Amino acid sequence: MEQEASESQATSACQREMDWIFDPPPPSGAIQGGVPSSHVFRPDLDTFVREVVQNSLDQSKGELVTVRFVFERLEANMKDDFLGAIGWHNLREHMAGAAEAGFATISPRLAEGLQQAESDALLILRVEDYGTVGLVGAEDELGRNFGALCKNTLDTCLDRPLRGGSYGLGKAVLWSYSSLSTVLFSSLIENNSSFRFRLFGRSELPYHTTGSHRWNGPGWYGKPAMTADRLPRAVSAWDDAAEQVAISAHLARDYDQGTGTSVLIVGFDEPGEEQARPLRDIAHEIALSVSRWFWPSLREPNPRLAVYVEVYDNGNEVYNQRVEVSSEVAPFTMALSTDRLAEKLDQQEDVVREIIPFRIPARKTHTCDNEARELDAQLELIVRQGGTEDGAQFRNRIALVRGAGMVVQYRPVAIPLSDKRFHGVLLAGLARGDDDADRAAEHFFRAAEPPSHKEWVGTTDRLRAEYRRGSQSQLQGLWHNMESAIGRLCQEDIPATSEGPERLARMFRIGGRGGGGGGPAKFRVTGVTARLVTGVWHYSGRVSRQSESGGPWEFTVAIWLAGETGKGDLVPVSRLETNHGEVTLGPVAGTVVVPGHITIVDFSGETRGVDEEQRAMFRDTRLRVEVRPRFIGEP
Repeated sequence: MEQEASESQATSACQREMDWIFDPPPPSGAIQGGVPSSHVFRPDLDTFVREVVQNSLDQSKGELVTVRFVFERLEANMKDDFLGAIGWHNLREHMAGAAEAGFATISPRLAEGLQQAESDALLILRVEDYGTVGLVGAEDELGRNFGALCKNTLDTCLDRPLRGGSYGLGKAVLWSYSSLSTVLFSSLIENNSSFRFRLFGRSELPYHTTGSHRWNGPGWYGKPAMTADRLPRAVSAWDDAAEQVAISAHLARDYDQGTGTSVLIVGFDEPGEEQARPLRDIAHEIALSVSRWFWPSLREPNPRLAVYVEVYDNGNEVYNQRVEVSSEVAPFTMALSTDRLAEKLDQQEDVVREIIPFRIPARKTHTCDNEARELDAQLELIVRQGGTEDGAQFRNRIALVRGAGMVVQYRPVAIPLSDKRFHGVLLAGLARGDDDADRAAEHFFRAAEPPSHKEWVGTTDRLRAEYRRGSQSQLQGLWHNMESAIGRLCQEDIPATSEGPERLARMFRIGGRGGGGGGPAKFRVTGVTARLVTGVWHYSGRVSRQSESGGPWEFTVAIWLAGETGKGDLVPVSRLETNHGEVTLGPVAGTVVVPGHITIVDFSGETRGVDEEQRAMFRDTRLRVEVRPRFIGEP
């Protein structure tokens, strides 16, 4: 008993050495109502997983990175001990003041989180990584891990220019998933052949008052200190004193597993869900999401990443899973793993590799040491023909991957007049190789990612700041070349007969009664019209889902000219617009993916313009419009 009392007194003394210190309003008197950067990202679990795991991969020491998602449900004494360890008495006073700040949109959520934390079990999520650098950097040092993750906004690591993130905004998802907008950090770092332990915390509250005192918003949990101007601040707690607090705060680190960082979200809550879900369900979805976006780093034989997801109910383990490559993304890993390559996609499981050229625009001279000039790089496209056993979710999509080890996007590709199923991977930058052109491509595609890192676009601020004109046109050319290559690999020979191939039998003439790939019982195509204006066909129509059941569906629009001999030509579609669904334009046709709750979609568009000689051909031939609806997953 005396030993337990002594340990308790030592812990309490350490906790008193740490406290929450909040910033006063600035001299301007301006106030803040929350975290603006949190609104950049969609509040879904996929976004959370992508940002958190990519942060860990970015800090790799060149060895296997291990990430553990650990959910804990705390009640009774375990909850009280945890709240005591994180300075709850002081934090609660500020939390209550912020919850009453009626002007802040975050206030109602804080009020609900505060009420739940005190009357019910408390949920926490700890994300810990090993094989990473950890929170290195001095207290106010820019461009280092500690400041970039724990304190600053729009601050990213200067010593890792080819990392996954590039804006310093992704960390905002951590506070978004806390009902109390509070996150704690611990880290084990190397220092001159020895280890040091660091502990810190940040609460992102809006402007609030406590008694007669006014506070700008953010609060910091650490060791009280003074600035050069004699103003109070909190700085990192270190070593033994910090570790004593970390044990009760569920932030202790395993020295045997090496350096890294633990991030603890206080009051875990999914902002995008109306009702709280069981932790086991959330844990299972996290495992699927990790596989979905990080299979390039998980796959054997040389994985860069290992991820575990665990759930504890007041100290008792109820769920534990190591993340494996799931069946939904297995076709992509099989495409990369095969040694048997074909020249064309003729049979199921055939794999073809093609090189896609890409010209990197010249960088502006102030952003690089080398001569500012365009560079020719190569991207590698690997496409695998699927089978009936392959999942439908990512069918006919290309996974875009660069050296960061994460899938940036599953880009849909529509191949007209082909029923083939395929899965593909486009390897860019350091995912393809390690020569100068690959490194330049890695830098370009990283700059082409917006803060959410979910696509490559030619209009980001970073591209405009670092590259001369041409990014947008080069990316559009890349998509055209990629889709054309896939079209060549998938296209079947079209017989030159008046009947045409079987898959064209569902096409209809303008003004006729349309059909679709799903059959008249499932879909109906109506109201199709078209007019020729200076060499451009303007078309429109409507697709209606007749079946009451069924999930997401899609339809393809292709324009076909039939000559007197019966042999026809496809007219490339340059524009396709709809009132619902996601539109993707391929080399000659367009595809629309429609959510399951939508039953009617109106479409319109244009064909590509032609010269005077081709216009004469337009006037002398029949125009056919192929509209092929079907439920996703159906042949």
